[in-house]
Amino acid sequence: TERIVVSQLVRSPGVYFSTEMDSGKQIYKAQIIPARGAWLEFEVDKRDQLMVSIDRKRKQSATMFLRALGIAVTNDEIYELLGKTDIIERTIDRDTALTREDALIEIYRRLRPGEPPTVDASRSLLEGLLFNPQRYDLARVGRYKVNKKLGIDVDSAEKVLTQEDIIASLRYLLAVRAGDPNCRLDDIDHFGNRRVRTVGELVQNQFRIGMSRMERVVRERMASQDADDIT
Repeated sequence: TERIVVSQLVRSPGVYFSTEMDSGKQIYKAQIIPARGAWLEFEVDKRDQLMVSIDRKRKQSATMFLRALGIAVTNDEIYELLGKTDIIERTIDRDTALTREDALIEIYRRLRPGEPPTVDASRSLLEGLLFNPQRYDLARVGRYKVNKKLGIDVDSAEKVLTQEDIIASLRYLLAVRAGDPNCRLDDIDHFGNRRVRTVGELVQNQFRIGMSRMERVVRERMASQDADDIT
């Protein structure tokens, strides 16, 4: 198929904080947007609970997400990490899972409804979505913007999410919600938050898709052939 490729003005990878009205109540959001991979969105919703949405799927409790990743498993660890505020207490009250294994299974149920949930499948799903360099890439600009916005110092070669990114994003979101004057919301339309995707980059993405399809076809062929015939 012949196509024409033109440069695009897109949202720059990085972390963005915004606010909007939901049934008369102001809600606050944090979005971690990669150059390639699953979006991670945190929000303080209209019930004043801290929620997370992984890859635009159903919202779930952010404290359960922290338990599933093993960042903070017990209630005390979560309070120590994020502070003992009303929002955190409400969120923890809502949690049905209190161990890491239960949290992993709950998250898998939300992300893959209809499939039998297991701890290993859930762990590998989360690893693949957020921490696997083949499927997740913040790019250099994304890593720079995340470090600068959250005031953290993660190595610029680290292109996937780190636990520090997730903790710092949650703390910043809670500070914005609490009205901290040092924490500012972002304007998505500001050109500082946009970048140009050049023709080369767009062609590179299409090329990557083609190569990954080819890899899949080769793997399927190899699996269906008899081992002796191949060798």
